[in-house]
Amino acid sequence: MYLYTYPFLNKAIEQINPVKVYTNFKNDRILLIKDNNKKPGIYCLVNLINGHSYVGSSISLGTRMRNYLNNSFLKNIKNANMPITKALLKYKHDNFAVLIIEYADENISQINVRETYWITKLLPYYNVLKQGYSSVGYKHTEVTKELLSDLAKNRIHSDKTKSLISKALIGDNNPFYGRSHTEKSKLKMITANSAYPVYIYNCLKKLLVTILIYNYVSEGILNFDFYCSSFIYLTIPGLHHISDNKLLNPQYVTGFSDAESSFIIGINSNKELKLGWRVQATFEICLHSKDIPLLHKIQNFFGVGVVKISKTRDIAYYIVADLQDLINVVIPHFIKYPLRSAKFIDFDLWIKCIELISAKEHLTESGLNKILIIKSALNRGLSDKLKVAFPNLVPKVRPDYVITKKPLDPYWVSGFSDGDCTFYVNISSSTNQVKIFYQIGLHIRELPLLYKIQEFYGGVGLIYSSSNRNSASFVVTKIKDLVNLILVQFDSYKLEGNKLNSYLMWREIVLLVDQKSHLTPEGLSRILAIKEGLNK
Repeated sequence: MYLYTYPFLNKAIEQINPVKVYTNFKNDRILLIKDNNKKPGIYCLVNLINGHSYVGSSISLGTRMRNYLNNSFLKNIKNANMPITKALLKYKHDNFAVLIIEYADENISQINVRETYWITKLLPYYNVLKQGYSSVGYKHTEVTKELLSDLAKNRIHSDKTKSLISKALIGDNNPFYGRSHTEKSKLKMITANSAYPVYIYNCLKKLLVTILIYNYVSEGILNFDFYCSSFIYLTIPGLHHISDNKLLNPQYVTGFSDAESSFIIGINSNKELKLGWRVQATFEICLHSKDIPLLHKIQNFFGVGVVKISKTRDIAYYIVADLQDLINVVIPHFIKYPLRSAKFIDFDLWIKCIELISAKEHLTESGLNKILIIKSALNRGLSDKLKVAFPNLVPKVRPDYVITKKPLDPYWVSGFSDGDCTFYVNISSSTNQVKIFYQIGLHIRELPLLYKIQEFYGGVGLIYSSSNRNSASFVVTKIKDLVNLILVQFDSYKLEGNKLNSYLMWREIVLLVDQKSHLTPEGLSRILAIKEGLNK
C-alpha cells in the first residue's frame, strides 16, 4: 500500500492503483525517462497542491515526459493553451507527481480505448477532450502519399487567394504582431549576414569572443565606449544578458528578493466599497530600467505576474498581485527557500495578512483592524494618512530578527550580491595607489546577516557599523581574498543582472593588480580606462 505525505497523491493512487509512482516530476525525471523509454502506455499527472489531474497516453512515455519537462515545448504556440501545460508552467514540475496507470505493450492498437476508459472514470480536471485519441497504427496508402506529394509540389495560389492570405496576416492576425526579436535572435541574424569579424579581447589581450559583423557599426548597433592602449572595448546592447532559457536558480531568486523585493499590503481609500478601504497584497521588485531583462527572468521563473515599465522614470517593476498566484506560487517558494535577512519578518507578517484577506476578513471592520495592526509592523509601518484615519489603533511591536545557523547557499550569496553589493575601485590622484573593494552595505538591523556573509567567505574582510547612521557594511579589500574567494564565487555562481557588466570590468582590474600591472604606466593606464566604464 502506498502512503505518501501528499493527501492528493494518496487519493489518486487509491483510485487508480498505478503500476509505477514518481512523487516528484522534476527530481525523479531521470529515472522516469529511463524507466519508460520507448514504452507505450497511459499516464496521469497529479498536481500536489490542488489535486487536479491529467490523463494521457503515448506510444513512448519517456519521450512524452521529456517534452513535458521542456519549457520551450510547453510554451510553444501549439501547446501553450492546453490546461496541463499552463499548470506545469504555473505550479512547476516539482509540484506534480507522475503515475503510470498501465502499459500497452501487448495491445498498443487499443491505447486510445483504454485512455478513454480512464478519462471517463477519473474525470481529470485538466483534460479538455473527454475521450482518448491516438493515430498510432494508421498509415496512408502509397496512392494517397503520391496524391499528397503532387498537391504540395504543384499548388499555385491564385492572385485572389494570395491577397486573402496577405490580409489574414495583417495586424494582430500576424503571429509576430506586437513582438520583437530577442537580442539573441538579432545577434544570430547579424552573424548570418556577417562578412567582417570583430575580435573582443580583455585587458590581458586574451581573446574572449569573435563576432562577425557586417556593416553594422554605421547603423549604431555597436557603440565604441573607449579606447584603451592597443585594443578597443565594445558594448553590444543586450549582450550581457544573453543566455540560454534555463530558469534562475531558486536560491538566487530568494537571495535577490532578500535584497530588492517588497512584500506589500496596500490599504487605500475607496468610497465605492462598504468600509471605504481597498486592501491589496502584492509582491514587488523595483529596479532600474537597465535590469528589465532580469525582471523578465524572474517573471519566467515564477510563471506569474507582470513586468511594468515606468513612462516617466528609468525604473521598471515586477509585480504579482493576483491573490491565488501569491498563495499558490510566491508563498510556497519562500517557504521552501526561506529568506535569510530581516525581510523574513516582513514575509511572515505579510502571510498573516494574506490569510485574513483569503478568508474575506478584510471586508469586515474587525478584520480590517487586524490587518492594520499587522501592517503597522510591516516594512515602514502605517502611512501618515492611515495614522490619521485610524488614530486609536495600537501598533504591533515588530518581532525580533534572529538569523538561523544554517550556512548560506552560494546561489543565495550571488543573488543577494546582485542586488546589494558594490564592485568599487579607488585610485589616489596623488600616489596612484589602486584600492579595490567588494562591499555590501545594509541597515544596521542586518548586522547579523553581514556576519553570516563574512562567515560564508571564511571570515575574511571587515565589518563596519554606525549607530548614528543606522548603517553597517561588509568590506573585502585584500587582493589575495578578492582573487581566491570573491572571484571564485562569482565565476562559479554568476550574476544575472546588469551588475554582471561591472563585475567583469572590476574582475579585470583585480587580475591586473594581482599581477602587479598597476605598477607600470601602461598597466595603470589600462586600469584607469576600465574604471571609466565601471558601475554605469
